[in-house]
Amino acid sequence: MADKPSSPLLNRDAKQQNNVVGAESVVVGIAKDGNSSQETDSLRQEIGNLKSTLSAKDATMSTLREQNTNYEQQVNELQRQLEELTASQQKERENNANSEQLQRELTDVNEKYATLESECAQLKDEKAKLQQELAETQQATQTQIEQLTQQKEEADNNVSVLTEAKQALEEQLNALQAEQQLQQAMKDENVKLNEQITQLQQTQTSAQTDNDKEKEELGNKVSVLTEAKQALE
Repeated sequence: MADKPSSPLLNRDAKQQNNVVGAESVVVGIAKDGNSSQETDSLRQEIGNLKSTLSAKDATMSTLREQNTNYEQQVNELQRQLEELTASQQKERENNANSEQLQRELTDVNEKYATLESECAQLKDEKAKLQQELAETQQATQTQIEQLTQQKEEADNNVSVLTEAKQALEEQLNALQAEQQLQQAMKDENVKLNEQITQLQQTQTSAQTDNDKEKEELGNKVSVLTEAKQALE
């Protein structure tokens, strides 16, 4: 039984082969007349020709089978290439989809980048303003520091002056305290002297009283003596 053809060329060869009578299907008849030997030879020759034709057809079939095998390999290769092409096209479609997605993402990124650039520009302006304010603040702070430094120096000078004045006042206070102590001692001495004077005055008064009494007595005595003298004269 012949193999099933798998290509148009094999189909054509199979049809041609079907038109050829096989060696097994040849029926040899034996005539009863005197020409049977010639007919037999003719039939044998025809059978030989048919065998040759069959052998040729078998060779052709083998060739066709080989070609069919090659065609099948080519078909398989083409199928593989088609699958690769389909996969490539699918990948290309996926790449296109990815490309579109990436393009959309790129558009979004560009928009975000533009927004960030705008914000960055605003931040730069704000940074410049802050730097200017910082510079002004630093300048003002430096001025205040210089003023405070000057005030501190003046305060230090004032402290030095006040310290010297304090020392002078302490010396004056010490001198005043010493003077007060001296005055207190003099007061105490004066009190003592006043007491002594009072005692002396009391003593003097007492002595004056006694002197007055003695003077009065002497005056009386003088009067008496004067009167006596006058009387004597």
